Amino acid sequence: MEGMAKSRKKYIDAVKGVNILIVLFGHAQGIPIIGGLLMACFMQLFFVLAGYTYRRHDNESVRSFAAGKAKRLLVPYFVYTVSLWILDSVLERLPLSEIIRGGYGVFYARCCFYPDYGSLDNYYLLHNWNGQLWFMPALFLSYMLFILFLRCGRRTRAALFALCFVSACALCYCPILLPWSLDTLPITGMLVYAGFLLQPGMTQIDRFCLKDLLKKKCLLRLTGIGAVYVAVCCVNRTVNTSIRVYGRHGAFSVLPYMLLGVLGTVMYLLAFSALEKERWGRGIVDLFAYLGERTITLLGTHVMVYRLLDTVLLPDVFQDCSYWLSLVMIAAALGIGLLLNALFARAKGRIPLFRYL
Repeated sequence: MEGMAKSRKKYIDAVKGVNILIVLFGHAQGIPIIGGLLMACFMQLFFVLAGYTYRRHDNESVRSFAAGKAKRLLVPYFVYTVSLWILDSVLERLPLSEIIRGGYGVFYARCCFYPDYGSLDNYYLLHNWNGQLWFMPALFLSYMLFILFLRCGRRTRAALFALCFVSACALCYCPILLPWSLDTLPITGMLVYAGFLLQPGMTQIDRFCLKDLLKKKCLLRLTGIGAVYVAVCCVNRTVNTSIRVYGRHGAFSVLPYMLLGVLGTVMYLLAFSALEKERWGRGIVDLFAYLGERTITLLGTHVMVYRLLDTVLLPDVFQDCSYWLSLVMIAAALGIGLLLNALFARAKGRIPLFRYL
């Protein structure tokens, strides 16, 4: 979810914008019909793009790199999570024991303790108000592992990559969800590095346009990528990175999960790069890029809006199956999130903290 180091590419921000919108849909009622295809790569995509948009700085130390990522990811995580903790405690009128458990959830950075999400026997932290915010600490640690990849020699890097893959498979059998998504770190760190490996193809992606589809060789390649993606989706089925669900095959889903993330990211990038070059498509790219540039704000605020609607304005909203109600919730989350982002932008000169929200 980090921007380009020097100049932002609109089509990349547009890809982020589409997928943050998918996140909002997923946390409301989901997406009918094509939801399985769209949501098979939407979370991996953010990690892949983190590596794809990484730029080396000659004089940057690991310490300064970590400090910069901490400001961009950990500061908003704690601000939003503590805000949700307070709001949850007030609206639900929680007893002291529940408030303490919520505080534990703030620092544990997971929505629940066991991978069996939805089970009544699970131990939920912060009443699932922080379910979406696991991503920020997870991406921060993934960046740290990614930097370790870059600092290693070629042989050491290959050994580390193999170790991460084996660890990702083994951790599928971990009985609990580890704090700060440490159990998903091997796979998310590999996804960031996979995005970095896509950088040599950036020029081709930048130049891609719809006319290229008329070229037989290009069309065959894209058809092949799309066919593989759909086939792997059908085999792998549902994914949910936040609770370490990579598919329906346990440890055997690790590789398909990564493959879906890389292929899906490439297809998104090609689609929006081509769209940006068409006169009729620029407005679409601009709209989604606007959302993509505000990913952190929308990620941090939308569940708060959903819960407020559920608790205060629309009782039993999550028991209603109608999708029009979901659209109302999503529209409210977008409106309030974008409004808050505009307020943060205006106030950041007086309160520097707001520039990270």
